[in-house]
Amino acid sequence: MSDSVLERRIGALPWLSVSGTRRECFRALGEHDAAPIRSIMEGLPQLQALRRHVSTPVGRARLDAATEATATRFPVHMDEMAALAEGAGVDARTVLLLNMRGDFGDPRAGGCSDVAVPGDRWVLGHNEDGDPLFADCISGLTLAVDGERPVFALWYPGMLPANAFTLNRGLAWGVDHVPAAAATVGPARHVVARALQQVEDLDAAAELLAAEPSAGGFAYNFAERATGRVATIEAGGGATGRADAPGAGSMLWHTNHLRYAGGGAGPSSCARGEVLARTAAAGAGPLGAGEVLDLLTTPLPGGVRAEAAGGAGGAGGAGGAGGAGGATVTLCTVVIDGASDEATFVPMGCRPASVPLADLLA
Repeated sequence: MSDSVLERRIGALPWLSVSGTRRECFRALGEHDAAPIRSIMEGLPQLQALRRHVSTPVGRARLDAATEATATRFPVHMDEMAALAEGAGVDARTVLLLNMRGDFGDPRAGGCSDVAVPGDRWVLGHNEDGDPLFADCISGLTLAVDGERPVFALWYPGMLPANAFTLNRGLAWGVDHVPAAAATVGPARHVVARALQQVEDLDAAAELLAAEPSAGGFAYNFAERATGRVATIEAGGGATGRADAPGAGSMLWHTNHLRYAGGGAGPSSCARGEVLARTAAAGAGPLGAGEVLDLLTTPLPGGVRAEAAGGAGGAGGAGGAGGAGGATVTLCTVVIDGASDEATFVPMGCRPASVPLADLLA
């Protein structure tokens, strides 16, 4: 196990910190979490299906096109995945496939739900929904690559730390899986999301997402820390869409369908969306951080914590983890309180724990 990864906890949530050169950071992460990375590669049904897909002529051609587009536009993040694989002692092509499974695989919607409240007392809430396989290995990660601004992210072992929730000095955002409207050639959505982490204002984030359309679809739900502006930007598969909160007392929400760029919706996304739409329409004043936390940690029909069959855990789809779904659970809830500059984390089945935002980036 690498001794260059600092291990802490936010309540029950493991919290890792790593700094150094790009290669040092990602090799250390791979070494630190080698066992769960191997477990995910062996046990994730989506990955097994994709292995079969890319063994066909059509699938191989799509993988090669996405790989070339990613390497051309974002070579440094290709290097990150290679270093992660080296540290874990696993096949680099499989790590690449793991990070691309939402870009050309099964288009069925997964999970995740987001709520954003604008204003001086802004709030951003995110439910990270994913396969139960990830329940014991998702963690918080503070990443300080030499020459770059520090970021905090929820991290799935084996993946770039960008597909779930991110905080930097200027922005906070949650990521929702959305099915791309059409199959297009472009860089992997995980890689575009990783590049976005060095952007610290909302307008610049919108510009980057417009300039770098990813193959697969993500909805980014932003809060700008200095101004309290919030917005949702849907991007992927050649489709884009944006919505900004109209002002104080309003609420933006998102689940797993293209609300602004046009697209179908699965039953889980619709059910959670109906709850959030009713909440937004109630108009009883802006929600506070505690109310957003309750909304995200309460199961249907009162809230949007999506649960596996039988009520175990809490969840809704393959979410920020992306891709096709079997049963999934809400792995972790994150609520950022802009008034107090604190983040509250609720891992599946655990009690809430809060930490100052400044500590997450230290």
